[in-house]
Amino acid sequence: MSSSTYKAALLVLLASIPTSIGVSTYYYQEQLTQLRNQISTLNNRSTGPLTVYVDFKSFNFTQGSQTSPNPAFCMPSNTPIVFWVKVSNAATDSSVTLKAQTMMQMQPYTANGLGAFVRIWIDDPGTVNPANVVGYNETTNPYMLPAASPNGSSPPVILKFSATSQGSAIAGSSGSPDNWITFIGFYYIYRGQAMGQTIPLTDFKTVNNYPVDC
Repeated sequence: MSSSTYKAALLVLLASIPTSIGVSTYYYQEQLTQLRNQISTLNNRSTGPLTVYVDFKSFNFTQGSQTSPNPAFCMPSNTPIVFWVKVSNAATDSSVTLKAQTMMQMQPYTANGLGAFVRIWIDDPGTVNPANVVGYNETTNPYMLPAASPNGSSPPVILKFSATSQGSAIAGSSGSPDNWITFIGFYYIYRGQAMGQTIPLTDFKTVNNYPVDC
């Protein structure tokens, strides 16, 4: 091989190295993005047009006069609390307006009858903690989730749950020490029609010595 041919071959080889590295880096970034999206999807629950987010930043609670929520996967037992649940509308053809029948139901692992369930209903959006619960009025101040855009779901909305009955301004308590299987029953107006759907949400724990026993 002549000197000029050798130099030309070497230049071609060197020129190909950055390109290969660039392709590999791009492929890695694409795979990482897809993995993150898949993990994020695993943390979501969907029912009809609604998507419920279940992670440390989206499923929270407040107690007392607390204004900044904590993750709700472990909570103090027998304590008035307000759940904060992040929800968005994935439907592009209609907004969603939540009705007063929307509620959460918690079943303890040790339940041996219907009386052991804990039920709480949706609060007014202005509710922050058990000290300032406002009863939900679907006519004067409803949760209204706008329709999604072609690029994705509507901006998330934080729903508050604590009321001991529909429209009540009294916060319910978290229940005895146990683990709790949790469901949300959504009742809403979608495309001008009333609809109801139930979604299995998550599992959380209540303890006497919070947060030490979490």
